[in-house]
Amino acid sequence: MNTDDLIDKLFRGLCTQEELAKLARIIETLPRKEADRVMEELWKQITDYPEMMSSHTERMYNSILSKIEVKDTLANSEKGKTVSLPQRRRQLLQIASVAVILLITGISVWFWSSRTNEMRLSTDFAEQQTYTLPDGSTVVLNANSTLRYRDDWNQTEDRQVWIDGEAFFDIVKKPATGQIFQVITNDLAIDVLGTSFNVNSHHKQTKVYLEEGKIALTLKHQPEQRTIMEPGDLLTYSAVDERLISDNNKTSQNLLTSWRNGVIVFDNTPLKDVLLKIEEIYGIKIQVQNEAHYDRKLTTGLPMNELKLVLPMLESSLNLKIIKEDNLYVIE
Repeated sequence: MNTDDLIDKLFRGLCTQEELAKLARIIETLPRKEADRVMEELWKQITDYPEMMSSHTERMYNSILSKIEVKDTLANSEKGKTVSLPQRRRQLLQIASVAVILLITGISVWFWSSRTNEMRLSTDFAEQQTYTLPDGSTVVLNANSTLRYRDDWNQTEDRQVWIDGEAFFDIVKKPATGQIFQVITNDLAIDVLGTSFNVNSHHKQTKVYLEEGKIALTLKHQPEQRTIMEPGDLLTYSAVDERLISDNNKTSQNLLTSWRNGVIVFDNTPLKDVLLKIEEIYGIKIQVQNEAHYDRKLTTGLPMNELKLVLPMLESSLNLKIIKEDNLYVIE
């Protein structure tokens, strides 16, 4: 069940306690853009007060009422008054209505305040940067990538970062406190105790290569299932197919991390995949006039930060001409 389904059930008063907890966990680990959309939807539901309250407050009313001993009338012994059930119902519905508003408002205030101390590290096209995180861990950001985290890490809570793009992590172990380091992408969460690994989250898929240590992957749409990775494992999650694909080919692993040495290495790689990587790194668009060339295999190494060198090398490897038309590069 996805986030939208859970929100719909929440405002129809049908969410179980477990589903409410699941919704809270999902919102906490969502990328900022998606989390903003979810919270805006919550606020929209709040402003749509009559429709939202009619079902949810009824459920809360029944919960409150079930805990109170009720007969045909409820006597107020101190004031000597008798309160009819319809009157009591209205009172409890008012209490439930206020409780719902306070509940959702509290969640929203918590969410927005939790985002106020967010730190953002990013790289431009054809750029690499190495950063040291508050716990001493290091991250190498590949081109066209962004890393986010809160700046209030302490000595007890788990450490969380959100990655959009590609990065190589070298994580400091916390054996004394047992703190987990968690890397979150659009598709999955990676729990780390102390390790070195590469994450690439582009083009509706996430690739994770573990170089050293041990990590556990949890898919967003299957939070109850965890996949343990050992050194040398390479896993790819496809958002299109919604499944994990294992690739333990040593060549694939070496190619995945070659960018750290300033070179993109391809080995018998389809031209379509080569062009996607070049577009990702340099922020350009490349079109092939004859789409039959997309299946051609390429074995070469291309520099990471010199587009003016990449294009002639690509022309030589393909024995084809590349021309520039406005903001588009065309392979004739």
